[in-house]
Amino acid sequence: MTGPIDMLVIDDEPVLLGAIRKVCTPEGLMVDEASTTEQGLAKLAENRYRLVLSDLMLPGVGGVGVLDAARREQPGMPVVIITGYATLNRAVECFSHGAFDVIPKPFDVAELLAVVRRALDYSELDEIQRHDVSLREFSGERRFTDGGPKGLFALGQHAWVSLEPNGAARIGVGESFRAIEKNLEAVRLPAIADETLQGNECARFTTTDGLVHRVWAPLSGKIVEVNHAWERDYPAAEMISDRWLLGAVPSDPENELQKLTRR
Repeated sequence: MTGPIDMLVIDDEPVLLGAIRKVCTPEGLMVDEASTTEQGLAKLAENRYRLVLSDLMLPGVGGVGVLDAARREQPGMPVVIITGYATLNRAVECFSHGAFDVIPKPFDVAELLAVVRRALDYSELDEIQRHDVSLREFSGERRFTDGGPKGLFALGQHAWVSLEPNGAARIGVGESFRAIEKNLEAVRLPAIADETLQGNECARFTTTDGLVHRVWAPLSGKIVEVNHAWERDYPAAEMISDRWLLGAVPSDPENELQKLTRR
């Protein structure tokens, strides 16, 4: 191959492979396919791709093995994990292996295109652009307490949690959403006293192309604070500078933080 192929899709369901091809090919995207983990790993070693979509529950090494292989073969390339809602919580662990995002099945056209477009745009950013702002900077200057955060935990580059000495948590959006910041049109946030669950949607961005981008909660808890600046200030040239979305009282931090990466 003289240049990178847009996408490699790895899934053992022919119907799903066909559906993704049917959605993405009219968008001008070149789609390569693999129906087994072994075939997918071989293609990763032989070709270059801009993006990989892989089912989590594949026979053999599964989606986690694909993630690990992709990091070795093509560092920095986004990998999106496809999973059923029943295993969405397990998919959270994939972020620690380098997943760019997860898509729960069944998904619609808008959901698929939103993640694909964001991942492809992100892959176009060079390494300096992708990593010039650390997750620690995303925790911002606003604090629950004067003592500063107790610790910062990351759901890959998707979202982060700043844990305060008083036990409160601040949830924010990570680097993987940088590619949509100039096209942000609307933001939907939960209400005070709502419950958020790890691995479930905690916020939603709509971009000017009509696509919807979901933010998965890195931690479960009761919402006690919402950053309404998101709802007032779009569209904007850049996302809200410190990128925090919600304040919450965690319900199970001891267990859930183990699935995140300490920063």
